[in-house]
Amino acid sequence: MVDRTIAVSSPQLFSSLSAGREPGQVLDLPLLLDTADGWSWHRWCECAGFAFEPRGGTLVFDTDEAAIDACISGLGVGQANPSFVERELRSGQLLALSPTLAPIVGAYEIAKAQSARLPQGFFEWLSRWDLPTLA
Repeated sequence: MVDRTIAVSSPQLFSSLSAGREPGQVLDLPLLLDTADGWSWHRWCECAGFAFEPRGGTLVFDTDEAAIDACISGLGVGQANPSFVERELRSGQLLALSPTLAPIVGAYEIAKAQSARLPQGFFEWLSRWDLPTLA
């Protein structure tokens, strides 16, 4: 399964964007990075058609979870796989800024021995992901 990322923010931070809400306006807000080099933000900006040149500053976190917690708290704009923040998006804790802009940033694969039995609940959860498989 491919891993996609979208830009997300708290509703309060989202409301600070001007009426146009163009993808490039994200760079005016603090960006929350889950790696020191911000490689997934580089990829997101590349897919949006502009360079990664943050004007609102950046905050670096050591895990995706820490960055998302900071995002929920309104500290900046984060990135996440929509499946990983599904509950937060549904509850309104997070808003997708440009939901159709979702570049591929990695992939997941299940590898198991032929005789191994994958727990059914876990397999069903994976099957609900709305992600295309790699060919």
